Amino acid sequence: MGIIVAIRSFWGALTDREMNARLAMVLADFSAEQCDNQADYHCEKVDPNVTPGRSDAFELLSALQREARFIDFIKESLAERDDATVGAAARAVHDRCSIVLERCFEIRSLTNVQEGELMTLSREEAGNRTRVQFTNRTHVAASISGRVIHAGWIAKKFSIPHWSGSKDDESVLAPIIVEN
Repeated sequence: MGIIVAIRSFWGALTDREMNARLAMVLADFSAEQCDNQADYHCEKVDPNVTPGRSDAFELLSALQREARFIDFIKESLAERDDATVGAAARAVHDRCSIVLERCFEIRSLTNVQEGELMTLSREEAGNRTRVQFTNRTHVAASISGRVIHAGWIAKKFSIPHWSGSKDDESVLAPIIVEN
């Protein structure tokens, strides 16, 4: 479900100035408080002077930047850009990010049932909170039926490039590019 929220937030931030401002406030609040509740966020307080080891998250972010200019797009201020320019840039970044994610994860739908169609789940299937979320569950029966609002996502593989650089450069996501 997190990827859907991320995509909606991303597109909302691109196309709706009010939503962009609200997201910026929420993210600022979240960044300031995220480690205060470690049970919810599973995070540790990090010393800003200590460089973390090169993680898979860094590798994925680096690949998204290298192949799709994702960080450039997200970090650029869009306030002065017209919608047509933002839309053209978003389309290119979207297409290339999709290629990277497909190569690294082979993302597939959790079900063959199409959004808007009726789906019936056994009690056991309905009880799996990782795979199924209900918008309104008032009773427990032998089976549960409802309309699919979102078909879910599953990664069929995990294949992130491996870091081969030096320890000093572990946190570098993209190099400086100099024209000479």
